[in-house]
Amino acid sequence: MPEVIYLDAAASTPPFPEVLQRYVAIGAEIFANPASGHGLGKAAHLTLEKARGEALELLGADHHRLVFTSGATEGNNWMMQVAPQRPGVRVVISAVEHASVRRAAQAAAARFGWALEILPVRRDGTLDPEAVDRLIAEPPDLLSVMAVNNETGVRYPVSELGRRLKEAGAKTFFHVDAVHAVARGFWPESLDGISALTLSSHKFHGIKGGGMLLVDRASLIGPLLYGGEQEDGLRSGTVSVPAAVASTLALRLALERRDAAFLDLGRRLREGIAAALPQVEIVGAGAPCVPWICMVSVPGMRGDALVRMLDAAGVEVSSGSACASGRQGLSPTLSAMMADFRRGYVRFSYHLGTTAADIDEAVARFAHVVDKYALPSR
Repeated sequence: MPEVIYLDAAASTPPFPEVLQRYVAIGAEIFANPASGHGLGKAAHLTLEKARGEALELLGADHHRLVFTSGATEGNNWMMQVAPQRPGVRVVISAVEHASVRRAAQAAAARFGWALEILPVRRDGTLDPEAVDRLIAEPPDLLSVMAVNNETGVRYPVSELGRRLKEAGAKTFFHVDAVHAVARGFWPESLDGISALTLSSHKFHGIKGGGMLLVDRASLIGPLLYGGEQEDGLRSGTVSVPAAVASTLALRLALERRDAAFLDLGRRLREGIAAALPQVEIVGAGAPCVPWICMVSVPGMRGDALVRMLDAAGVEVSSGSACASGRQGLSPTLSAMMADFRRGYVRFSYHLGTTAADIDEAVARFAHVVDKYALPSR
């Protein structure tokens, strides 16, 4: 059995050892409820607030509040319900949003009588500029555009959108799924005009079950759950201090360690695939993308079959979002990009434990599988 090369980091990253150690240590030492008024409770509260302040500083979010959540699915569902719950509200989401935004928006629109519109993308996955201009001219009540697409790695100009909405005097609540944007130079350069951002710790070498929601201090939102009014009344339920501390540590380490050498692995991956398999196309080629997510299309193969064959060859990849793993046909993202349904699609996504040798070996195994099993192109 060949040594496994894990290249499905967009689904989940391996946690840093330091993060796991911190999580266990805090869980053992700072176990009291941070809402309790006694000494141990106050110590837990101070630890929680220290983590909150550090995370806000790391993300350059001076004008935002930070709510610790269980992950981006919770935050995304929450933010898709902040608009007034009455008929006639106009909601716009991009055509390539994660299912936790898309389905939450669809459910809320059906429940409250909202008008839900889709902001289209071009074939390379970037936003249709004319549609963006119309959006700015007629701002919606609620808008959601992700910072980085989880399948293709295509980046979206969320800072520019926030600026244009603000300059237009829009009262739009602008939400950004920023799960895959945690790296210097890829995090939104300005949060001005962005009402809320969501993050999941396990996407940047943190733990599962740890998430962050940034909300502009000027934005008034209601709670998703009711109860003890923790997190300034915004999220009821006892806050996990270990998860908050561990997630903040993962955030700091990821921002420090996702450096030039890490980013250069994306170039190595793309150039290696192009040299070994000229018939394979990079999805979103020419569009601004993060280096660590690379989706390719292969003629003569189905994506799900290719994933299984690569798995047998010891290369762990996916055919798109892990939340839709196992489903056949084009994903909503690829459909929005008008991708060729006759080709097979797989996503390579690396992490901070990936080496240059891993990339080279994965490309070699990928080329072997395609050369051996792909049907001839007609």
